[in-house]
Amino acid sequence: MKVAAVMAAVSALASCTKEGAPLFRGNYSFKTSGTVEVAATGTVTSLGGNTSDIDEQLSIDLATEQGQMDIIATSAKEGDMIITMNVLGGDVYTTTALAEGDELSIEPFDRKIAVVVRKNTITIPVTVSGTAHRYDNTVIFTLEYEGEADFEGDNVEIHAEITGSDVRCVAKLNE
Repeated sequence: MKVAAVMAAVSALASCTKEGAPLFRGNYSFKTSGTVEVAATGTVTSLGGNTSDIDEQLSIDLATEQGQMDIIATSAKEGDMIITMNVLGGDVYTTTALAEGDELSIEPFDRKIAVVVRKNTITIPVTVSGTAHRYDNTVIFTLEYEGEADFEGDNVEIHAEITGSDVRCVAKLNE
């Protein structure tokens, strides 16, 4: 008799486990940081007219961002969600996502980052995508950055391309 009661209690708890959109829905405080690997190629011309090649692999620390995030379920289709990120003192980003089981897949969205190559600041348009998982009241995003840009300045021409990224966003549920 006791075994049956325990099994019924475990079954009831298991049926209450959230997944899909209800698991992720909420208002969060977030912080994002990480690095991108950048391949920089090009040429630089000295004041004397000599030209030298640029061929560098750089590891760039991204500026840490924090702010408020909302993960909102839409009525269009089960699991469809919208993510809004309001960066403190910065930009606002929105994207769509799909919640399936215990994973949230982030649809690609565009933003820009700045990298410095040979004292030249290059703005790279970036496409961000990734996945997230929720642990207790925290959602951890693993983000992928892709993009490239060309830069022409005084005596320098540079092509910068992101070849890898290690970016995390940690979002804590505001209760």
